[in-house]
Amino acid sequence: MTLRRYYPQAMLDAVVSRATSDLRLLKPGQQALLIHVLSSSAYHDEQKVLEEFKPRLLSAALRLNPQQLAFIAGPYLSIKDSAGGLLEAVAESTRLQLHTCRPENLSRILWALSQAKPPHAALFDDAVIHLIRKLPDVSAAAIGPAVWAYAHAGRMEPTLWEAIANHFFESTSTQLENQHLQELRRLLIDTAPHGIETDVDVAKIQHRLRSVPT
Repeated sequence: MTLRRYYPQAMLDAVVSRATSDLRLLKPGQQALLIHVLSSSAYHDEQKVLEEFKPRLLSAALRLNPQQLAFIAGPYLSIKDSAGGLLEAVAESTRLQLHTCRPENLSRILWALSQAKPPHAALFDDAVIHLIRKLPDVSAAAIGPAVWAYAHAGRMEPTLWEAIANHFFESTSTQLENQHLQELRRLLIDTAPHGIETDVDVAKIQHRLRSVPT
């Protein structure tokens, strides 16, 4: 989910050694940024850093902003069995800050939390309206992980699915100018809600999506 930027491992070793020798050296938000850098750089000892930073990040989760929460959600998913309530804290902090949460950050958080057990129903419930409201400002690349997250969590919301399909593929004349639009079209076809009573004409929208030229 993140763009990989490779930093010399020796340089990262030096940074990690300093940051973990005195855990008060970095503020929680700075710890979140460092985790993001380590994760996107495929750092060889990332799990150790996650464990070292976990207690302070857990106590500060409600003070982290949505971008910082997005920085840590994915990495801590990799140790979800020992995350010690941190993913739950990320979910609650995100829910309380939805009004300031950019769609790309929310998508990344939902993507991570959809793979946790349970998938944090309150956040998924509240995020639907927020995502629909933000559609005019969001790209296909940013919304794709959210669609996948709802489908993976087994709770694809018909109103959200319809709003995304209509926003990005209003007609069959839509031109799939980039890979992200092509991937979103396929994702919407594959995740269409089934067996849910709704006013959304899922079959009709699916047919329109299939008719979009590739």
